[in-house]
Amino acid sequence: MINFVVTKDHSYPMQKMLDGSMGKLPFKWKQWSYEELLSSRNIKAGTWIFQDIERLTDSERIRISKIAGRLESNGAKVINHPARATSRYELQRKLFKAGLNQFEVYRADEHRTPEHWPVFIRFEYNHRSPNPDLFYNINELNKALENYLAESVPLSSLLIVEYCGAAGLDGLWCKYSAYRVGGEIIPHHIVRQDSWVAKYGNPALQFDDETWIRFRTEEKEFVMQQGDSLNLLQAFDLGGLEFGRADFNFVDGKVQIYEINTNPTMGAMDPKKERFPAMPREPIIRHANNRIISTLAQLDLANNTKVSIADINYIKSLPWRPVKRP
Repeated sequence: MINFVVTKDHSYPMQKMLDGSMGKLPFKWKQWSYEELLSSRNIKAGTWIFQDIERLTDSERIRISKIAGRLESNGAKVINHPARATSRYELQRKLFKAGLNQFEVYRADEHRTPEHWPVFIRFEYNHRSPNPDLFYNINELNKALENYLAESVPLSSLLIVEYCGAAGLDGLWCKYSAYRVGGEIIPHHIVRQDSWVAKYGNPALQFDDETWIRFRTEEKEFVMQQGDSLNLLQAFDLGGLEFGRADFNFVDGKVQIYEINTNPTMGAMDPKKERFPAMPREPIIRHANNRIISTLAQLDLANNTKVSIADINYIKSLPWRPVKRP
């Protein structure tokens, strides 16, 4: 049994995989919400994949980490142990110090002055696109931060990130995405956009046949890669993560990792929506999805050991009532 744990409001990213829309799953599964897990008395071992960790409060994360430790001590396979998984800020700092990334990141409330400009501002705890504005000096940055404060946004929730991107010769920015599932790196797709915030791609863009063929060929070659030629496992290891999706681009020929998302959206492509049917994209994405599913199946652990977590969740008697904490 593979147990996927997400926040209650963010159960949708993997639903198409879990409900069989991408093909029948070769393993049993259950998706938990953290809210459900934190009110449980007993659970079973097996495989547990913790996702959405950055959305937990500190007190929730402490309890979930204790639950993960209890599971491990009872023979469960724990993926993305919350006590070892880094925050977005910590991961980016580690990637910079290890020389994997060329750009620095700063907490807005630590009042360090960026060393390289321009910079942009993003929230630390969600996966929405960052503010597309670039700030080219300290005065512009401070004014932007003042505006956030005026809107009652705490500086502690904001990160200042040195811009490190590059458009291709065609004037488009790319976002490459690859999954880690256990010990495997699985390249998945390439997004192209006419702005530096490359997240979903721009469906309004039109290209000639030669360009479409180049795009599809490049994406197919990327997705068909085996092994870890881009050294992405090191980045995941620095983040304490064994499952998730890394989003990155190449700048001056070097991989720059912008994010590792532990609750990435997964879905199958609709062949009816192919933008270039002469060389369809759907088989490329399906190949990547099938690799993810088959590799997940290898993580399935048949261990039905009953694990008590009532003490961690402060449950002592029925009806369940949390004991007041000191």
